[in-house]
Amino acid sequence: MTSKTAQIYKAHRSEKTKYYGAVFTTIIAVPIILFVFLFSQGTPIFAVGLSSVILAVLAVLGYLSFAGSNLNYAISDHNLKVNFSLIKKRIDYSKIVNAEAVNLNLTIRLFGASLPGFHWGLFKTSVGKAHVYATMISGDFIVITLNDGEKLVLSPAETTAFLEAMKKKISITLPQNKTELVHEEQVAKRLVYAQVLAVTGAYLIFLGYFLWVYASLPETVPVHFGFDGVANRWANKLELLLLPGIAVIFPAINAVLSLKFAKYERGMLLFLGAVFIAVTALFIVILNTIASIA
Repeated sequence: MTSKTAQIYKAHRSEKTKYYGAVFTTIIAVPIILFVFLFSQGTPIFAVGLSSVILAVLAVLGYLSFAGSNLNYAISDHNLKVNFSLIKKRIDYSKIVNAEAVNLNLTIRLFGASLPGFHWGLFKTSVGKAHVYATMISGDFIVITLNDGEKLVLSPAETTAFLEAMKKKISITLPQNKTELVHEEQVAKRLVYAQVLAVTGAYLIFLGYFLWVYASLPETVPVHFGFDGVANRWANKLELLLLPGIAVIFPAINAVLSLKFAKYERGMLLFLGAVFIAVTALFIVILNTIASIA
C-alpha cells in the first residue's frame, strides 16, 4: 500500500493473535485489579503509590500485547521506518549493505519483549544474533544487514514486494558521509550516558535521603504493611538497610542494559529508565511513610 511519502507494508498478522493477546492480558489483569482494589482500602499515600505502580505494569503489558496489531514498515525516500504504537525506528539506507528473504526461527530472546504475535528486541536466531521487529516466531523473514554487521529481522506480509522495494532503494543510495555518521554516534552515546546518569542520580538522591532519615529513626520501626496500609510488623531498623541494597540494582541494571543494547533498543531502554526512576521515587515515599509512623 502506498501513501504520499512512503510505501507502507503491514506486518504478517494471524487473526488468532488478537484473541491470544486478549486472553493473555485478561489473565494478567484479573489479579492486578484485585491487588489495586485491596490497596485502595489503605491510606491515601500508600494506596495511590502502590496502585499506580501496579496499574502501570498492567498498562505496559496491555500495550505490548496489542502493539503488534499495528506494526508496519515504511519505505520512504531516505530511510526505512519501523512503526509500532508509540515507537518509531528509522534506518537510513546508507547504513544497509544487504536485504534478503530468509526462512529462520527465533530461538532465544536475549533482551526485549515476546508476547502473542509480537516479538521485539535482541534475539538469538538461526542466522545468529539479530534485532527483531516481527510478529512471527518462525517462517519467511526479511533479514537486513547493516554496515556495522548488525542484523535486523522483519516480518512483512508481502515479503517479495517489500524486498524488491528495499533493493531498489539500497541500489541508488550513496554511502552516508562519515562526518554525519560520527555525529550521529556521538549524539546516541550522549543520550545513553544521560540516561545512565539520570537513573544513578535518582538513586544517589534516595541514598542521601535514606542516610539522613535513618540516623533519626528509633531502634524499632514498622517494616511491613497490610493491604490497608497499616503497619503489621515492627523490627530493628537495621532491616531498612535492605532498601538501598535493593534500590542499587536499578542503576546497575540500567547501566548494563543501556551500554549494551541502547543502539537498537533505545525506546525500550528509555522506558525502563523512567520506570527505574519512578520506583526509586516510590522507595522515597515508603521511607517517608515509615519515618512518619515511627
